[in-house]
Amino acid sequence: KGLMITQAKAMELLRDDLKKVERCINRQPFAERLTQGQFDALASFIFNVGMSAFQASTMRKRLCVGDYEAVAGEFKRWVYGTVNGKKEKLPGLVKRRECECKMFIESE
Repeated sequence: KGLMITQAKAMELLRDDLKKVERCINRQPFAERLTQGQFDALASFIFNVGMSAFQASTMRKRLCVGDYEAVAGEFKRWVYGTVNGKKEKLPGLVKRRECECKMFIESE
């Protein structure tokens, strides 16, 4: 009745998606300046919001000019989702962004 996949297939799909995110980050002009923690925080963020959204984001622009302090603030802007046709701040996204921001900042 529904889509059923094995744990192994789920892990294969996740690895494939993460490879795409890693390539997205590695193609950026700032990629070589990132610490592992910053890379990981961005990977989590991009995996969640999508590569197209990231490419068009102010966060990416801040990263390109090396304004990492401003980047930390950009995580906090991405906490809204659509619920019943309205944009709402979602507690789960707030928590996720706090974790990503912390990982990014603490690994500078």
